[in-house]
Amino acid sequence: MTVKALIVEDSRSFVSLVKTVAADKLQWTVKTDIASARQAIQTETFDFIILDLHLPDGESTDLCAEIRQSKLQEYTGIVFCSSDRLLESRLRAYEAGADDFIHKALEPKELQLKLNACFEYQLHRQQQASNFQGKVKEIARALQTEISGINGLLLLSRDCLKVSRIEYIGPIAAKFMATWDLHFLLQIQRNDEVIFQFRNDDAEFSPIEKDLFDELRVTAGRVQTFGHKSYFRYNNVELIVQNMPIENVELFGILKDLLHIMAGIFEDKTQQLLIQQDMDLVHDEMIAQLKNADTSAVFANIEKLKLLSKEDASYPVEDDDDIVFF
Repeated sequence: MTVKALIVEDSRSFVSLVKTVAADKLQWTVKTDIASARQAIQTETFDFIILDLHLPDGESTDLCAEIRQSKLQEYTGIVFCSSDRLLESRLRAYEAGADDFIHKALEPKELQLKLNACFEYQLHRQQQASNFQGKVKEIARALQTEISGINGLLLLSRDCLKVSRIEYIGPIAAKFMATWDLHFLLQIQRNDEVIFQFRNDDAEFSPIEKDLFDELRVTAGRVQTFGHKSYFRYNNVELIVQNMPIENVELFGILKDLLHIMAGIFEDKTQQLLIQQDMDLVHDEMIAQLKNADTSAVFANIEKLKLLSKEDASYPVEDDDDIVFF
């Protein structure tokens, strides 16, 4: 890794000494006054800057303060090298934002050790800053994913309100899954009989996939992950997602929660549609019975409708439906 260093110094002999004793792999830029150094820091980012305190066009503490305010030099290390031994001078340098203050009168070996220690410290600090920035970006991406997922669930819920047939649930699921390019199998059953199957590539379920649903229904919990696949199950709705992003822990956790909720929304809608189908069937029977003047059968069907209405008002909810976002 090449470290870009700027030295602002009007003594050629000291510049030569610093280049000789400093760590290897440093790419040096040399400026001899504040004005030219100011131009350099406005156009280029440096990892490390060495400043002489007293330069031909003034004291460099103001330049140090400018460097600390510069976005280009946000993580730049600054060291003063000066013959000035006054405490007030050192304090002004530190107040301006210097990381260290080294006397020029040091022996070359001691100067080498001090400079290299400053270089190592600065590189370590930059690495920590880079790691922190990376973590912040990961968190930001995870939050954005969660927000997008919640918005998607709201749209999905709205679309489900308009659904009048179970087979329309599949395309709604495909629309939601497309946000993360997830491949999935959706199966809906009633009383252990499969009444609907859907996959986002519109292909038929393979025999192996059918067997997988049968096995997971018996052996798996409500949510289970195996390899890159995750299985979600409610009373009537089953979902297998085939390419979960398990390498990305944050994204995987968020998607698992979102898909669990999605399956629950489909379960509620399926319950509504199945009850509506039963009520429509009873209604049709009543019409036929009225035509045949079979009043006793009509009253029996009225009681059925009452029971179905009560069932419609309170879907069975399992105790472990709580979802926690993280």
